[in-house]
Amino acid sequence: MKNLFILAFVLVFGQAVKAQVSEVSYKLKYNQDNCLFDCYLVIEEGNALTTRDRAQFNSQISFVAPLETMVTVVESYMPIRDNQRLDGNVPTTWDIINIVDAPDALPESKVFSITPSIMPAAFYNELNEGDEVKLFSMSVSPMSDCASGFRLYKNESDPRSDADGMHRADFTNAFTMGGVEQKYDGKYEVIMPAAPVIDKVYFDEIEEKVQVSISQNDASFCQEGLVMEFFKDGRMIGDYKDVYAMKASDFASGEYKLVVSDALGCQSEATFTVGEQVATGTNDLNANFTSSIYPNPAHENVNLIVNGQRGSEIDVKISDINGSSILKSFGKFELTGAEQEINLPTGLTSGVYTLIVTNDNNEQITHKLFIVK
Repeated sequence: MKNLFILAFVLVFGQAVKAQVSEVSYKLKYNQDNCLFDCYLVIEEGNALTTRDRAQFNSQISFVAPLETMVTVVESYMPIRDNQRLDGNVPTTWDIINIVDAPDALPESKVFSITPSIMPAAFYNELNEGDEVKLFSMSVSPMSDCASGFRLYKNESDPRSDADGMHRADFTNAFTMGGVEQKYDGKYEVIMPAAPVIDKVYFDEIEEKVQVSISQNDASFCQEGLVMEFFKDGRMIGDYKDVYAMKASDFASGEYKLVVSDALGCQSEATFTVGEQVATGTNDLNANFTSSIYPNPAHENVNLIVNGQRGSEIDVKISDINGSSILKSFGKFELTGAEQEINLPTGLTSGVYTLIVTNDNNEQITHKLFIVK
């Protein structure tokens, strides 16, 4: 009987301990639907089911932002005032209470903190381990460099209250609920705006233009307005806004870097090669024989786009950078107007190689191919 009592006590006590939230983290996420930053509470361990355990106590979430940034709490969501019986509908407010500009350790930044109002009392809905609860949304402007300067305050490394220029203000991230015991574990996650993705760069024979295909990871109007900058030999040779087809005459043969930037300064880069035609055995070049490759650098495969007489054949090889040692011959392909996927040999190490494309007239185009393993 005694053993049964001990077992029952352990089970009940264990459940009571588990019933309290014991560990939480924060999450900052850019919302592409409304151009705001959302701040979340993540329940790492435990749950909150009773009225007391769901009660909001003193808490603070602090941030670092570029000095010129204006931040406003646009909307609060959780906890909810007078929500003891899970029937409340008015969120408590989260307010900016402390701001310090240009402390000595962060001369180009400001530090600010946001706290919830706990008068009147506010309560969360029932919480379980793994839940993510949206607390509030912020407007952050202006935004540049993909909001790289905007982040959560780091308890372990950012200046404390006694640091020079902090004016004794304490910005330590903290969270309590159901009591005064600290729940914040120091962990956080930040999800910034998504950069545009460069799908491919290719030569359109019919239009006689260099075409760029870009997707924006479902980015909304917040990031509309793409600027494309082309570089050759470290020098910018042209920039285009919301233009995806450039005249081929603007591009001499050689290697190029393309940098695409959106309205928030999020950037992606790609390299591509405009092939140089080299005649072998004839002085009469086929002016319609062109090719391009992507992605470059490549990993497991590379896509080849060749413009030429349909029905003719091309031969594709990969060699060392000097073109002197053929490492792999991929055989002949018939020109159909479609892209050709080339599976790269598994034995190739990271480095620079030459991709050689030869047509029926023995004309060659060479591409410098970068392989990253």
